[in-house]
Amino acid sequence: VRWLNTARRQIKMVSPYFIPSDVSVEMLAHATRSGLDVVLITNSLASTDEPFVYFAYWSRLKTLLKAGVRVEELSPSHSVERHRLGLFGQRQGALHMKNAVVDDREVFLGSMNLGPRSAKLNTEMGLIIDSPEMAAQLNAFADDGSWYRLRLAPITDVIERVRNDGSRKDT
Repeated sequence: VRWLNTARRQIKMVSPYFIPSDVSVEMLAHATRSGLDVVLITNSLASTDEPFVYFAYWSRLKTLLKAGVRVEELSPSHSVERHRLGLFGQRQGALHMKNAVVDDREVFLGSMNLGPRSAKLNTEMGLIIDSPEMAAQLNAFADDGSWYRLRLAPITDVIERVRNDGSRKDT
């Protein structure tokens, strides 16, 4: 958390099992209020192997979106169609990578999911590496066509999934 607070422009987090605590939600909201671009990439309900984790994250999703956090979820069918991000035989795409990039310069890589269980209960580890080259490689690895961007519908406040081509998917 202290490392993420060093960001000056952008925080981009990738976590398959993202369960933000109230403190984490407030920290991310504060970052967006301070002018930072905050991006979270995680599994959709269709791509996760842990639906209970997804529901725990979902309970805080509107708060994150209202705060201006950009949230993207993996579409297992799109990632398979595009042969990117977790194509293993006949299995559908799933995200399991855990990383964060700060200001396109510093990278966190490790086994730690971005949630309180990994931080306090599990034996997890990670490295923070100052490497613009590695940050560029991680950013290039992302495949925009494999994700839905989540947003709140303007009038109804319902969460919508939007493909990068602008088409909407059912909520």
